Amino acid sequence: MCKQKRNRIVKASKHLSYLSLIVLIAIPMVIASIWIFGDKEFLMSGAPAHYLIPHGISIQGDVTVSIRLFGFIASMIPNLFLMLGVWHLKVLFSHFCKLEFFTSDTTRRMKGFGMAVLVYGLIYPVSGGLLSLATSFQNPPGSRVIAITAGDHELMTLFLGGVILVIAWVMGEGKRLSDEIKQFV
Repeated sequence: MCKQKRNRIVKASKHLSYLSLIVLIAIPMVIASIWIFGDKEFLMSGAPAHYLIPHGISIQGDVTVSIRLFGFIASMIPNLFLMLGVWHLKVLFSHFCKLEFFTSDTTRRMKGFGMAVLVYGLIYPVSGGLLSLATSFQNPPGSRVIAITAGDHELMTLFLGGVILVIAWVMGEGKRLSDEIKQFV
């Protein structure tokens, strides 16, 4: 590999490693900020409603500390897996900065990222059910809801998680074959 390509790989990997760290810090901070500072209108409109409040769920009455706490916890469940995946990416890009591509640890990190994405896709609908319960448990009887939904977002996430796992598998097999060849030479 020429020096120019190596330098570009190192530079891009360094940027992505730093970006991964920023994302790791930002995910819980943004979700906490939304639940701590968001008023009822904000929580029920736009992006927060799309990502945090399941479709068709309404908060009747005030947004209490209990709703905010349970909402934050339910929101963080899938995002903890997302953060785990981003951590694996950060470490993977750190290896790429050192021009380490096909090692046992890079394969393990790719597999860890794939598993985190797969689990995120599986657990996201359950989190939606917990969010619907968290946001409606103080509603009057007959207005409390548990809604578990799955759509194209979850299917695409599962597909991508599976693809990443297969790539990690192929990387591992390539590493194993490379090690075998090195033993004969």
